[in-house]
Amino acid sequence: MVRKPVAVRPPISESWRRSRDAGVDVDVRAAPLVYDRDVLADARGAHPLDRHVPMLEELLRGVADETEHLMVITDDAGHVLWTQGPPAARRAADAIGLTDGFRWSEDAVGTNGIGTALASGRAEFVYAAEHVAHILHGWSCAGAPITDPDSGRVIGCIDVSATVDALHPATVALVAAAARLAEARLENEMRQRDERLRDRLLPHLRGLGGSGVLVTATGRVLAAGPDAAAPGPAGWRGLRLAVPEAGGTVTLPDGRTAVAEPLGEAFLLRPTAAPGRAAGG
Repeated sequence: MVRKPVAVRPPISESWRRSRDAGVDVDVRAAPLVYDRDVLADARGAHPLDRHVPMLEELLRGVADETEHLMVITDDAGHVLWTQGPPAARRAADAIGLTDGFRWSEDAVGTNGIGTALASGRAEFVYAAEHVAHILHGWSCAGAPITDPDSGRVIGCIDVSATVDALHPATVALVAAAARLAEARLENEMRQRDERLRDRLLPHLRGLGGSGVLVTATGRVLAAGPDAAAPGPAGWRGLRLAVPEAGGTVTLPDGRTAVAEPLGEAFLLRPTAAPGRAAGG
């Protein structure tokens, strides 16, 4: 009897292509080590998720099977910063480098829940032989990227991994929910920082007589003077400008050019040209 070929899910076939283009060896034995202990401690402390790891651990501990599942949190490059799991799962994970300080990007080990979620920008489930590396065929993993609301960039991934028979595909919904909760906490912190910045820096904006714009170091508009023309029906709310440089020129949505004056954690954009005139016009 001739067996029909099994259809490969599009996210997996796309990941296989990326892995092939990156030259990933199917016989790779483990993920590469990128951080020693001292560097790892610094990387953890500098990461925006550092304060939220206990919350994520508690959330997943209450839902995932504590006897079989390994929780992994990485940075945006797939470097593992935190892991949590039972001794048996950790021993098995150590053998393939699924532990603190190792790199799990697609270009390092091929298709996997961490690297593939980071590459696609969405939650992914990778099962058994869907992994490119043969050594990972006994594993399944579900990962979801975490986006920083301040910069708009992916800053990491949260993943739950286990042996093939111990991880249900529905786990991908769990990690996606955990990622959204982490993003909500990051956004709350961002709003609090924004309020503190406005309180401190609005006098600088008022000093321009109503025509300037106050932006964060990531380009998000914090406030605009009453004479600054609104770029659309929603006004300046939620608008992000090209990240300015100190003393550099920025083009505002209404066509004016403005010079970026650094104010610590933010920039004050001082208009230098009338609306509709380009820089140097």
